[in-house]
Amino acid sequence: MTTQTFKLGDKVKHTDGWAGVVRYGPFKTRSGYASYLVEETGRSHRTAWASKLAMLPRFAVGDTVEAAAIHRGTLVAGPFTCASTGGNFWVVETSAREHVTCMEHALVPISAPDPYTYTYKGATYVKGARYTDRDGDTWEVGAIDRDGNVSADCSTGRLFKTLAHAVDNYGPLTRV
Repeated sequence: MTTQTFKLGDKVKHTDGWAGVVRYGPFKTRSGYASYLVEETGRSHRTAWASKLAMLPRFAVGDTVEAAAIHRGTLVAGPFTCASTGGNFWVVETSAREHVTCMEHALVPISAPDPYTYTYKGATYVKGARYTDRDGDTWEVGAIDRDGNVSADCSTGRLFKTLAHAVDNYGPLTRV
């Protein structure tokens, strides 16, 4: 296995079969070997010679990504080696069910949204949290209904109880 240089946060696999994330290095051991401190997946930290480590792919099939700042979608195949550049590329399926290829260096991971938070007009609201509106009334953010609306129950029993309606008509909402 050839010796590579790794950065903090790189995912690596050791020749003994364990995998982890680089947390420190490189540094030279007393015997002169280039080494790294690696946090083993699900365990503690270990030192490893650079010659015993290999880079793991940054992505996996099923990851949600933004591709080249143009397409959002899911990785459905890859990585493949590009014949002209030697770099890795992936196949991305967009929400329109189109398939595009994108070089790995142009992919950005998209984190899954927190199922208990909602964002509306740039503000994030937490399910179950209470907020006051400009009149001092209290609203509690609820769940998403079958139509995709986030409920918001007001202490005064106002009608049209969606988070969007509350923000648009009685906002701003301030967390209590």
